[in-house]
Amino acid sequence: MAASLRFAPVLLFSAPLTFLGIVLGGTWVWSGPIVIIAVLLLGDLLWRNDLSMPESRRPWPFDLFLFGQVPLSCAALFLLAWCAAPGDLGGLGAFLQRWTDWPLLQRHSELSTLNKLGAAWSTGFLLSTNTVVAHEFIHRPRSLASMIAGRWLLAMVGDAQFSISHVQVHHRWVGTRRDSATARRGEILYSFVIRSVLGQLHSSCEIEGNRLRQAGRAFWSADNRFLSGLAMTLAVVALFFLAAGWMGVGLFFVCAAYSKFLFEAVNYIQHYGLVRSEDAPIESRHSWDCVNLFSSCFLFNLPRHAHHHLRAGDPFWELKAYPGALALESGYMAAILLAMVPPLWIRVMARALRCWDEKLATREERALVRAAGAAR
Repeated sequence: MAASLRFAPVLLFSAPLTFLGIVLGGTWVWSGPIVIIAVLLLGDLLWRNDLSMPESRRPWPFDLFLFGQVPLSCAALFLLAWCAAPGDLGGLGAFLQRWTDWPLLQRHSELSTLNKLGAAWSTGFLLSTNTVVAHEFIHRPRSLASMIAGRWLLAMVGDAQFSISHVQVHHRWVGTRRDSATARRGEILYSFVIRSVLGQLHSSCEIEGNRLRQAGRAFWSADNRFLSGLAMTLAVVALFFLAAGWMGVGLFFVCAAYSKFLFEAVNYIQHYGLVRSEDAPIESRHSWDCVNLFSSCFLFNLPRHAHHHLRAGDPFWELKAYPGALALESGYMAAILLAMVPPLWIRVMARALRCWDEKLATREERALVRAAGAAR
């Protein structure tokens, strides 16, 4: 159990901190992400080049923190609905006020629209980890519990299609023009997010249409995973409407949109500017790794990304930094913040890409880079 505790920060730190800020109301609703960002930046700065791996062969302690994301997400969305609701939804405020003597009901009634948006922003920041956890689950097709949990975690942030496009497109076509989740050189984060989201939606819909057509089934049926994923999200939206009206629905969409944006920012930095010939094998040099301790712990080793692309079925706690993969100079949080300022990101990454071109790229890949540059 002790070996798995390195992956406990989301469940034991990020979630309680975010929940506390939302319950306290006022400007406190913004505090969770601010503190978490500061901790990630400082932790990654102090603990770089972490190559360690937990020495436990029992999977259940690690899975405990993964499956814990499901009740965590339910609690987070309930708190967001409570913020949006005009009354004390479920009597939560009265219950907590009896135990703490804090004036929570008054603060709840005085919560401004701006601070309600802050609660949605904080919830979206926290639930961006849903896609990280679901990413692990959807690579376990033989585990029904994992697949169900992964689909619902994605649906709760409006992105159930990810379970289709990620496995069948990204893992097959990463580094090529066929993969909308690979960021191109010089492409800014904001335009990438739009292109990636639309491309994934199109791919997932097309994949399901082809699969059902080959099976002799109708597109508009319960067998369509793309449509059933949308229905799962609509069920969450309906619950928000019943609990908090249109304000609740609006805050849910803010939460889901910000969660998706953050995960697409992760997609952006993981393969930015790297290219691959469509007929060439995927190698460790086609991903940017990150070996900073706090990034790995908060994101369940997702930053050890090259290993994942080479052996997608390996559980997250067995992922290691792979030889041949270039590492980002900073942790994930710092890289995401840098990517939000496109001129700085492009300038910093230009140096790393020159190194990749000269030392790791094949002749065919250098030709692809030149052709893409000439086309711009």
